[in-house]
Amino acid sequence: MIFIALFGGIFFTIIVLSFYDSYNLSKIKSYYENNKCISYYEHQGIFKGVCKKSIIVIKNSFSPDLENPTSNIKYDSIKSIKLLNKQKTQVNYKQHLIVLTLKDNSKKIIKFKDEIRLNDFKLSLDKNLESKKEK
Repeated sequence: MIFIALFGGIFFTIIVLSFYDSYNLSKIKSYYENNKCISYYEHQGIFKGVCKKSIIVIKNSFSPDLENPTSNIKYDSIKSIKLLNKQKTQVNYKQHLIVLTLKDNSKKIIKFKDEIRLNDFKLSLDKNLESKKEK
């Protein structure tokens, strides 16, 4: 009987945390939609979005701070963009990265799960940068 109560408590905790995490994900997605983001991607608990005025990076945590995103990179501060696919020492593990060099010569690295998402993000970024140049 004690084991049933113990496993029941563990199962209940897992269900509650799952619902709470789902609620956080919906808050983050609605934040990106409200900020008119063209595309947004998640990798290792970090969301990256190509938005109207900037790239917004948000870390998913127990209570994500949507008022102060982890990183907000304005388009006019970007000096150059470089794509990298690094082979890690682990077996068949590749890192897919965008390295942004800013006008103050600092670098911001954005990681992606796979090359497809990296290229989609880069395409969206290029479209936004081109539209900013035309204005």
